[in-house]
Amino acid sequence: MPALGQMSSRKFVLLMVLILLAGTWLTTAFKLPPKVVEYARPLGDALIIAALLALFVDRFVKERLIQEIVSNTWQYVTGHPVPTELSQYVHDAMEPRIIRRNLFTKYDFEINEGKKLVVQVEINYVIENYGINEEPYELWIEEEKRKNPVFELISFKEDPGGVQVEATHGNKLVVTESGGVVKAGVEGTRSVKVQPRGKKCTYAVKLKYHLDNAPLNDDDVLAFSGPTITAGVEVGTLPKSISFCVTPGDLTEKKKWTFNRVFLKEQHLHVRWSSEITGKESA
Repeated sequence: MPALGQMSSRKFVLLMVLILLAGTWLTTAFKLPPKVVEYARPLGDALIIAALLALFVDRFVKERLIQEIVSNTWQYVTGHPVPTELSQYVHDAMEPRIIRRNLFTKYDFEINEGKKLVVQVEINYVIENYGINEEPYELWIEEEKRKNPVFELISFKEDPGGVQVEATHGNKLVVTESGGVVKAGVEGTRSVKVQPRGKKCTYAVKLKYHLDNAPLNDDDVLAFSGPTITAGVEVGTLPKSISFCVTPGDLTEKKKWTFNRVFLKEQHLHVRWSSEITGKESA
């Protein structure tokens, strides 16, 4: 558990500092009886050397050794050797310390007065840091340029009473374009700091945007940029002339699809909407 690991590290450093101070005291023989000084100074030297080695050498050697062992045993996670390409994929997928949980994407469809389809998209999820130190987390959202996205909100909230970042359209929301993709971020805030989950802080992220003049027949790919536990898709407002489905998946509730599983990097969900209702899509 991260909390226990962090506490052990702190206690270890504190213990070594105390040993270092004790060694310094014995070496200086401050207020020690003359009969003890002869034995105290060598003992003090030994304690100082041991503490310094433990703090600056032994600790980092062990960490490096653990990293080497872990990096070379990924191929045996399944209990038997696997191809190098697959073991590298598993290693890359499981390496991130930050995971997203309960990532739900909600779609609202509306046909405006000009008979154009407008799609409102809202994404909510929480972040958990499984490391022992604070980790940076970048706040951004992107969409294909062809869909004419209008980004409305990037929100990050720490509870209890911590950091709160919020950028809205026209206020701190920075939009850039590159290679047919439109990306939005927060002005002056490339990333936020996420504390280990042992500190009992929760981090909620909300992203909102809409698609102006969206095609009546189109799709959206919800790609996962890192490990995500439990994801889902929900439909709010849906005109009768529009059908909607999620691939792969079956309805778990009315207008809602929930996937109680783990999604790794590069995995995705595929949603589709159409102006022509088919028996399969309307089921």
